[in-house]
Amino acid sequence: MRVRVEKTRLEYPEWSRIPVTLQHRFFELARKEAERVRVRLLHDGERLRQLQSKLRFQYGKTTRTWLNWRVAAVDGSDSPVLSERVGARYGTYAAGYMIFHQGRIIDEDYQAGSLSRDQLGNPEVTVKALRLLTTRLERKIALKCLEEKDVDLILLDGSFFGFRAGCNIIRRKRLEIDGYRKISDLIDEVRDLTLQVLESRRAVGVVKRVRTSAIDGWIAYREGVARCLHRNDRAILTYLMPEGRWFDYGSLLEKPEEYQYYTLLKGVMSRYGYTDPESALKEARREFAQGVKANLNMNPDPLLKIHRYFHRPYAAAPPFCFEMHRDMSVEELASYFAKENCNPATGFPYPIDLIDENVTLPSMFAKEFVEEVEAILLSDPSLDKTDLFNWFTGINPQKEE
Repeated sequence: MRVRVEKTRLEYPEWSRIPVTLQHRFFELARKEAERVRVRLLHDGERLRQLQSKLRFQYGKTTRTWLNWRVAAVDGSDSPVLSERVGARYGTYAAGYMIFHQGRIIDEDYQAGSLSRDQLGNPEVTVKALRLLTTRLERKIALKCLEEKDVDLILLDGSFFGFRAGCNIIRRKRLEIDGYRKISDLIDEVRDLTLQVLESRRAVGVVKRVRTSAIDGWIAYREGVARCLHRNDRAILTYLMPEGRWFDYGSLLEKPEEYQYYTLLKGVMSRYGYTDPESALKEARREFAQGVKANLNMNPDPLLKIHRYFHRPYAAAPPFCFEMHRDMSVEELASYFAKENCNPATGFPYPIDLIDENVTLPSMFAKEFVEEVEAILLSDPSLDKTDLFNWFTGINPQKEE
């Protein structure tokens, strides 16, 4: 009788893969960072406790109007790493939807795309173009769900206009793919598709990478920059927000949409040395409008229709941020975001976690996609094998992608 012995691959910590001298350097850096964080946590603790009494958290209603909702979760993913070859650089992207009804998945579908560009210019332009193509596909799928799938609610993974950052830098770059001549054409299409999704008043963006810092801006307005905590809003609310509550910027600011101005306020006061908070707020409004114009080529009014909130279904997970059209009912959404519809491990709604898991492309997928392209071409007798080798050779042979 032959016994099959399974060989297990030993996993070594990444730390052990670098020279011993570097290991010791990093151990020392870790000790210094630990001390820095210790001092900051002790320093911030009392200020956070003082802030807690100034923030108002609301209970979600226990209504169950959402029980018969058809909820579509939409997400997309692009290559975490481009495949850089001598002949071209390649990226892949995908997006899809899952529709839920009464706790069951009743429909799902996925679409894919790829991008190849000559090995010229800044690869960051290719990365941004790839992300815009991903967002375009997400928005088209969301509109399909709204128009053809009879859904009551769309959950988008990410902010409605999160793609706008950096668009001003690449607007005038040439693209020449999928019928586009310039990247500005692609940006404008993604903008218009996003506006359609927003104006449906049936879409909610679940924001995972929160950069909003309106609470710090509110502190700077009232007490000065020196009193700021220098943390984004999700980091602050993770410390202060009780389980089962939601937070509305309208309870803190004069108008809910002004979180977008207050996020810029601390930076404006620091850069220009404003001592009058009203003058600083006026400048923050101007900078916000200027940024929207530069990135999206439109006035800021549509973005001011977006209201942002935080909800915390579980104490063991940080609160999550969501945004929606101001005409939608936050009470109904807060009811839907009850514990039974959220993942205790992440704190996010289950549909968002599930679509994210299904659509996320593996880190080396672009490399394998390019290898498949090369394999197809190798069987073509009209092509010279040396030419193929030269085209598909990695741009840096020292390091595997």
